[in-house]
Amino acid sequence: MACEVVFPPSANWYLAQIADSFGSWLAYGCRGRIVLFSVSETRVTYSAQFDAHKENTSALSFIRQDDPASPRLVTFGEEGEVKLWRLSQQTGVVPEDFVSLLDKHDAHHKMPVTCGSSTAFGDIFVLSGDLKGGLCVWNVGNQSVSPRKVLEREAQVTCVRFSPTRADLAVVTHANGAAHVVSAAYGKLAPQLRIRVCDDKIDGLSWCPAVENPDRGHPEFAVTSSDKIIRLFRTDSERCLLSKKIPNKTGSKGGGGGLNSARLFVTCCWLKPDLLLTSSISGDLLAWTVCFDSNSKLYLNFQVWDGENRDVHSRNITNIVSCLVNGQLRVVTHAMDKQILLWSENKLLSCLSTLGAPSHFVDVSPLDGTSLAVACNDGFLRVWNSSELGCRIEDYQMGMRTHWLGHKTKVSIVCWHPHREGSLGFGTEDGRVGIYDIYSKNKRVINSASFHRQTVYSLSFGPDPVCKDGTAALWLYSCGGECHSLAHNPARLEQEAVHLQNVIRGCNPGTNFDCRHSELQWSPDLSLLALGNKSGGIDIFDAKFAHVCSLQAHPRPIYCAVWHPCRLLDGSEVENPFVIATCCVIDTTIRVTDVRDAVNTFKSRNPEESYQPPVISHKLTELVGHSRKLYRLDWSPFEAMKLLSTSMDGSAQIWNVSESKGIANFRINLNQAHVTCAKFSRVHPDFVFASSNDFSVRCWRISQQLESNPPAKMYQSKFVPSSTTVLDSSKEGPVTDNAALTNGNHEPELPLRRQPSDLSIGSGDASSAKTAKNRNKKVKSLLRHAASLTPNKEEALVECRAIFGKLTGSADERKKPFPPSQSHLGLYMGRLGAFNAVDDELRRCSDAELKCDLLLLKGDIEAAVNFAIKNGIVSTKVAAAASLAGFEVWERCVSALISQSVAQSEWTDAVQYMLMLNRTREAIDLLLNHNKFREAIAIAVTRLPADDPAVAQIFSKWAVFQETAGNVECACSCYLAISDFESAARSVTLRNSSANFALAVELLLHGGQLEKAAHYARQSVFHALMAGDFTSATDMSEREQTFKFMRYPVATFRSVYSSIKELGLDVTLPNESFVSEVNEPEVLEITNKTEVIKKCMDSVCPLLQDSKEEDINQLIEDVSKMGGSMPTIKPRLTNVKLALNVAFECCLLAIDSRMQRENSDRKTQIEKLLCQLRPIPPIDQ
Repeated sequence: MACEVVFPPSANWYLAQIADSFGSWLAYGCRGRIVLFSVSETRVTYSAQFDAHKENTSALSFIRQDDPASPRLVTFGEEGEVKLWRLSQQTGVVPEDFVSLLDKHDAHHKMPVTCGSSTAFGDIFVLSGDLKGGLCVWNVGNQSVSPRKVLEREAQVTCVRFSPTRADLAVVTHANGAAHVVSAAYGKLAPQLRIRVCDDKIDGLSWCPAVENPDRGHPEFAVTSSDKIIRLFRTDSERCLLSKKIPNKTGSKGGGGGLNSARLFVTCCWLKPDLLLTSSISGDLLAWTVCFDSNSKLYLNFQVWDGENRDVHSRNITNIVSCLVNGQLRVVTHAMDKQILLWSENKLLSCLSTLGAPSHFVDVSPLDGTSLAVACNDGFLRVWNSSELGCRIEDYQMGMRTHWLGHKTKVSIVCWHPHREGSLGFGTEDGRVGIYDIYSKNKRVINSASFHRQTVYSLSFGPDPVCKDGTAALWLYSCGGECHSLAHNPARLEQEAVHLQNVIRGCNPGTNFDCRHSELQWSPDLSLLALGNKSGGIDIFDAKFAHVCSLQAHPRPIYCAVWHPCRLLDGSEVENPFVIATCCVIDTTIRVTDVRDAVNTFKSRNPEESYQPPVISHKLTELVGHSRKLYRLDWSPFEAMKLLSTSMDGSAQIWNVSESKGIANFRINLNQAHVTCAKFSRVHPDFVFASSNDFSVRCWRISQQLESNPPAKMYQSKFVPSSTTVLDSSKEGPVTDNAALTNGNHEPELPLRRQPSDLSIGSGDASSAKTAKNRNKKVKSLLRHAASLTPNKEEALVECRAIFGKLTGSADERKKPFPPSQSHLGLYMGRLGAFNAVDDELRRCSDAELKCDLLLLKGDIEAAVNFAIKNGIVSTKVAAAASLAGFEVWERCVSALISQSVAQSEWTDAVQYMLMLNRTREAIDLLLNHNKFREAIAIAVTRLPADDPAVAQIFSKWAVFQETAGNVECACSCYLAISDFESAARSVTLRNSSANFALAVELLLHGGQLEKAAHYARQSVFHALMAGDFTSATDMSEREQTFKFMRYPVATFRSVYSSIKELGLDVTLPNESFVSEVNEPEVLEITNKTEVIKKCMDSVCPLLQDSKEEDINQLIEDVSKMGGSMPTIKPRLTNVKLALNVAFECCLLAIDSRMQRENSDRKTQIEKLLCQLRPIPPIDQ
């Protein structure tokens, strides 16, 4: 085939009938399109897709009376249409070659159709349900549609299924938990039985296949609902035969107790009379055995299909479809993890990855050539490795791995590291830049400390901008939508990035540059940097950021710039590698420029003489053909001067740059489909990989393309007209596009590159279009009936005569109202006539809000307030008008507005209304119930008395909430506000740091609690010593007289620490407090460790003049017994123990950890140096 969709779009979520199968056909809906697959015994293969509906597709159903080779398909759309299609197995360039629209109807009157089904045998009837509970039966045979009928008012129809064994019998389920057994015989809907299933939304419905012995009471259909219960019913009884709760924990993946129940979706499929399949919370596929015991009692038992396999679904399954392929029963499942799995009984056969968001960028690894990174708008990074899959495109549907980057923002661009395998740079829509290691087992994602203010559009690895000697590791360069460029050090991403404009200005003093960057790209040999700017020019710099030359490329900001490769993959050198291809944000022309002469002149210049960089305005060639704006460019790694471009016109074009003509053109024949990025394969010269905004990644064969030039205009489906707008590439006005299509599981499409605030593309046309739109917009009148009666000339004359007759008639005739057809003429008859006209509008009005406005217009304020309260439509406008009717009416209106705001979860508005009524404490309680502590504090402090205990209670509750959330500093502030110094000290020390413990000491000293202050002082000293902050440790030991006992361990630690550093050893410091026992891991045995310890003890003894000799000997004996393990010595309360614990713990741990990496000769040297350790004199008294 000329084109294969390697990764197709994902199906819409939370729709029970979005997928169906028939024979080897499998189809599901994605947004407004239908995606077709071919199912074999071992795999699911993508076939085609086509536009079916203007809005989202909600359901589809195959006509099972047809030939499986060319079946008919019924689709249901949210725009209210039901369509009948004919499918064909033949391939074609456009969808019209393999699908045709046979018929359609809109009997639901533009009401969104939510589900539908067709009969399994006999006459062909199609039953469809809509959002408001309406049902329609379509007789396909005589092309008649029954009138819309409602069984459950205002209750969405969730599922419709026809019986596989009884013609014309169907079950309809609703979102309110009700189900109806109906008959569609003769194309007319006839309800037979109503069943109250549950109180939750019904998600799934499935009929039991043919039953051998139906008289035994075997259930006929199963229903699953959001309460995670399976229920079995018969069509002749309202009684539930059996209900079974789906367990939370079904397999090794555990349960989903943290899932939001509002988003829970449980579907089912009755595979065999004794086998029912259902989804589970954790993504497992559950197989329930339907059996009868010896007493004819029905029961269900479940097992997890292939539960030990790691390749099964990881998230909730949304669709289960059974297929009969060559007499073999197969099951296809689709889940929220965007995987399509093919099962046989209890065995997983194959997996197909899909995309649930537009793919905006692809990049091929320059090292192995087989890894393709895909940037998607769903926040996931996908890497596809095809190293062992050969050259068959159908095999490429395997090997996709999805990686979570740790944030929900959209990934806008990716870039492989040119030298480090598996290292991938990425940029996001919110301006983040980071590096992801796909082979790391630990921390894979490292985000840069610096980020852009807008979307990241360009990434490129280049030389170190600080060192500039060419020997340092590569840095990651990024350019964002705010026109700033940053250089990030991959080894120090926690540090601030380097601003590239500062580096350029420092290397080129006295030169003015346009630093509003829009694109950056390093050459393949990392010798030249191209910086595109807002003015449409490109500045070329060398690896040391010296200005080489400038290009006057385009009249608009540069969108993409790519350097020609220096060497092809076959090893041959390129004759002229100094060629750069560029495109801008609005133009459709690709400009290719040769900068070889300027680069050679720069290299041969005299460094002692001044150099004036030339400005190049001539082009090597221009490539013209695309009808819409350009996205990305890429040079072929196999053949020189072969360029690939992608465009908004829905195509990707390969150019022969030397001859300025097209070679091959790839097209996506779908409405408003854009090829957002394309890359040449680095393994197969005939393959091109492309991403697009239709949620797909494609692989094209160059040799099999029928077209050689881009299309003159975008593809327009004959089935679904397009009506949305985008920016035309050749003009500065609006044209059609679908930039805002969103639905189901799909994320909104990443917007096109935003323009800087002072660059208005087509600003005049846009403003004039907006003005015209506002001018043509009809303003709705309060008197809608009167406004709708726009008479023609003859009718206007009749109305004038009627008004004249009333005015010239008698007084009694003037008091009589006009007839109903002319009631609006009362506006011309004075006060009484106007009142009659408004009363007539009130009688005709069905809109509650408009009726309230009419009452206010009439001046009946109390009636308007009562009406608004009764219908729950109280607004600030009504409350403001209520004040004119007296305080009681206003108070009642505001109270109703409070209740209404609380019911709508508008807490802030409700609090403001409570304060209007001086209900301060009630407002505070409402804020506290919803964790709005800051607002509650502001109200309590400003409105309550200073000695009111409620203020302290609010601060205490806020402190507890902050401690639970880990914000211990904020909790400390809350305790300080109420002068609770002990609680403040306890709270701030929940974070182990020297500064936190020092603050706790100050707080406790202020509160007079010396004993607790001494405890926290020891902790502060220890953490300061562990961080090497000897100044803070010394200051803390001298703060109080009771703290001076810590001077000895501080002095000893400083001596041992500085001596070890002089030895060149790695100082491994413990992370636990020295007041608790710590079990360190085993370390290498040191020869004569006892002697080492004694010598080290001798060096510390001058500090311990007041200690007893037996205590020191006892400690030496205790340490000697430790052997190869060196746990922390449990401290005692004397100066000796404290000093020894701190000094020896740090010293010996450092030496032992170093011994693991040193040889035996080094051990002796260390022991000799250790004998020379002498601590510094203690601090004076």
